[in-house]
Amino acid sequence: MDVRCPSEEPLYVNIDATSFDSNPNMLSSFIRELQELLRNIDRKYAINQESLRGRSVRVRHWRAFHGDARKHIVHFAPFPSSYTNKLKTIRRSLYETINKHAIVIYSDGIRNTYLLPLENLKTFFNKIEKLNEELDEFRKKINTFIDSPDFLDIIRIIEKYGLQPVKRNFRVPEIKILLHEVKLEDIDFERWAQVSPVVAKILQETKEEYVRNALMDIAEKLKPSIEDLEKQQNLAKIKERLEALKSTVESMGMKSIANEIIMPLLNVTSIDNIQTIRESTERVKAVLRNLIGDNTNVQGNI
Repeated sequence: MDVRCPSEEPLYVNIDATSFDSNPNMLSSFIRELQELLRNIDRKYAINQESLRGRSVRVRHWRAFHGDARKHIVHFAPFPSSYTNKLKTIRRSLYETINKHAIVIYSDGIRNTYLLPLENLKTFFNKIEKLNEELDEFRKKINTFIDSPDFLDIIRIIEKYGLQPVKRNFRVPEIKILLHEVKLEDIDFERWAQVSPVVAKILQETKEEYVRNALMDIAEKLKPSIEDLEKQQNLAKIKERLEALKSTVESMGMKSIANEIIMPLLNVTSIDNIQTIRESTERVKAVLRNLIGDNTNVQGNI
């Protein structure tokens, strides 16, 4: 599956302040006044007053495509900080859910593709539905704020300095999950080889890449449990995490992997002998290094 999650960036605006080029004091005055208003709005809408931080308004500089002229762009969110933080919280909750129920099988460095076992499908999408309901409520809050006197005060400051008006259509999309059926264990390579050896080779290489990426993700998920085991702490939580991961890995058709690298760790969660625990974790680390091959980034962490 592929995941599309809204970020807080759509809540930000860019205002061209290049007209202040010859009057930098005016630009500084505008930013100070805008920051003070945004800080007051933050205090008014803060969920936890003690967690308030200073609010900053960034000015970006870049050269225009023609000539040597520079543009001054004021970049800020015309909303309370608690609003942008809400989107961060929803995104964090989404990826915690993905990490719990799915395994990475491909990454291009920007986006990941995950394998979600059929057994986890219902629980996963129930959580996605709840997060999208939170986003629906969030959009209502955005629209309410846009109609509020506080938003109007932001507009007034911008107009006071003769700058372009702020947009009023802020679009926050829902979380989208794009599903593609994948059956790693059911690929008939012999049949495909008869049709086209080239296609069979591509399928084999694709499967190997998916499995290798899955192993790398499993290794990342095991790291906290291995570290806690070696310190003999949070044992009940470790057992719960390992059992959930074992179920996911087995659902992917990788039962031998579950038996080889997860079961040995599960078996020592109830043992009070640090030497036995470390012998088991070291064996698992060695197996993972052998399975993952020459991926030094992961090897260095297990």
